[in-house]
Amino acid sequence: MLRPNDFRDGNASSSLTRRQMLGVTAAAVTGLWDLGKTVAQESPRAAATPSRKVIVIGAGMSGLAAADRLVRQYGYAQPGQVVVLEASSRIGGRIQTDRSFGAAVELGASWIHGTVNNPLTAIANAIGSPKFVTNYDSVVVHGINGGRMAAADYNAAATRFDTLFNSVLSLKDQLDVDQSLAVSLTQLGAFTGMTAARQQALRWHNYFNVEAEYSLNLPRLSTISFDEDSEFGGDDVLLPLGYDGLVNQVAVGLDVRRNVQVTAVDCRVAGQVTVTTNTGVFTANRCIVTLPLGVLKSGAINFFPVLPANVTTAISRLGFGRVYKLAMKFPSVFWPVDSHFLGRLQSVESSSFHLINMKPVQNQPTLVLYCVDDYAAYLESLGETAAANLIFTELTKMFGTSIPRPTQVLGTQWNNSPLTRGGFTYWGLNSLPSDSNAFGQLVQGKLTFAGEHTSAQYPGTVHGAYLSGRRAAQTIANS
Repeated sequence: MLRPNDFRDGNASSSLTRRQMLGVTAAAVTGLWDLGKTVAQESPRAAATPSRKVIVIGAGMSGLAAADRLVRQYGYAQPGQVVVLEASSRIGGRIQTDRSFGAAVELGASWIHGTVNNPLTAIANAIGSPKFVTNYDSVVVHGINGGRMAAADYNAAATRFDTLFNSVLSLKDQLDVDQSLAVSLTQLGAFTGMTAARQQALRWHNYFNVEAEYSLNLPRLSTISFDEDSEFGGDDVLLPLGYDGLVNQVAVGLDVRRNVQVTAVDCRVAGQVTVTTNTGVFTANRCIVTLPLGVLKSGAINFFPVLPANVTTAISRLGFGRVYKLAMKFPSVFWPVDSHFLGRLQSVESSSFHLINMKPVQNQPTLVLYCVDDYAAYLESLGETAAANLIFTELTKMFGTSIPRPTQVLGTQWNNSPLTRGGFTYWGLNSLPSDSNAFGQLVQGKLTFAGEHTSAQYPGTVHGAYLSGRRAAQTIANS
């Protein structure tokens, strides 16, 4: 997931960042479920309960963090006492590192967002993982006709963007009924008095700094809930050796059962949770469910008894965005070699995309396309070969017809996969941060949830998933 840049291109003037609009960092915010605390500040270890067994459903970062804390901090260390059930053949969930290009390519999560006091930074440091600092100023944007946007138009639109979204922050406090960001921007006269070129540039800022970050197009994003999340300070960094190094570190020593697909979770027997899977039935005293929000929305898992109304309402109302990534390796670099991002504004407003330049990160001639919502679903439906052909045509409009074709391509299937059914969570129209809070309760005295969708402070982030898993472990240990 992207974090916002400060809207500068080349010699463009400095402009207000979203962090500056927010005006606070995570350290200044009172935590929900202790999520604002660092690991060192967390509650002391509870008394171990050697006879209690816990099932964790899902071996993404939240599930692994929950199991890790139960085992290492709360003493649930007997063989079979904490079992993690994972439906796929790998661990990591929506962290998926591929090395078929000869270097690590992230098909899922890519960044540690904010390194200061971020628990993921400590894990990366512990394994000696190098970090590449992302510069969001380093972006070259091409407009509808394929040519590069003029700096003057880009900068003027950046100034308008800043003004507009400061106005959105004021407007949302006046609304009794939620409305989409698209409606709010229209009410605020977003494009009034702008030239066609500057309207294009403003559309780009809306895409790159809002839609791409939140995985939803403006007509689906909430005004009331806009900018309600928190951030850690410091740089956003990529991990050149792969994000899976962090996953593997957290998973050391844990009992993870792979290729085990859960179909039902039954809490009707006192003191027991029964989990039905494709490989048999598992029983335990407690259970932590870390399935993606898209899976919960699909109804693929049956819960007995039915989950509380506030939980089912949260599942229904929260937005689960669609994302698509397409990695393309070329024989040589034909784009600006040092630019961290390349942007492409399309004539259809919802079809814009950007490319992450991996040359500065790994010295590889690789671009990773990223897009969201309807366009993400469309490209994924084409399949990676057809999607690559379509994007190659767009690249020829940007850089000329003499550019080489990619030698390898690799596309994602997050939206169509029954194990994810989307990308990541954000507050869509008529959903609120309090919806994420609904998952923190203990259901039937023995079941709770974790995952980035359960984090009201850090939705859509790996650190949000990690901290939610640790919160869930604490809830179970103290139950």
